[in-house]
Amino acid sequence: NGDVVIKSSDGVNYSVNGTPFVATGAAPPPPQYTVKDVRLNEVMPDPDVAYSTEWVELYNPTAQAIDLGGAVIDDIANGGSAPYTIPAGTTIPPYGYWVLDRTSYFNNAGDDVHLIAPDGAVVDKFTYTSSANDRSWARLPDGGPWMATMDPTPTRGAANQ
Repeated sequence: NGDVVIKSSDGVNYSVNGTPFVATGAAPPPPQYTVKDVRLNEVMPDPDVAYSTEWVELYNPTAQAIDLGGAVIDDIANGGSAPYTIPAGTTIPPYGYWVLDRTSYFNNAGDDVHLIAPDGAVVDKFTYTSSANDRSWARLPDGGPWMATMDPTPTRGAANQ
């Protein structure tokens, strides 16, 4: 005999036709993040004086640690350098970084960088067409859009600036 109006702003506190209530059931489980939530964040393809190796930095934009085990970092899919499989038990902390150091992995004149989930799905990809000594390609802010030019102040394992 009329409308029933249920309102809630947080899923726990609610009202029925203006009468307040509090949900007593179990709270929903927290989201479970996976390597598919991780982002390529910075790439150093052409080290010279300040850096001794090429490197790829991953960034975890979530509030939970994420297991990276079994994920793969590769340059050209099905070609180029050998893919690197991240060892089991490797984690990346909440809002944290994980760095892979390599030698002679990327082409200085341009290459691809892929982050591939253990199930084979491409999680993230970056393509560059040139590089300069001791400069990196980076996202700014972390996990955001890629910078249009190389960063003259790489931040290996730390927040991009």
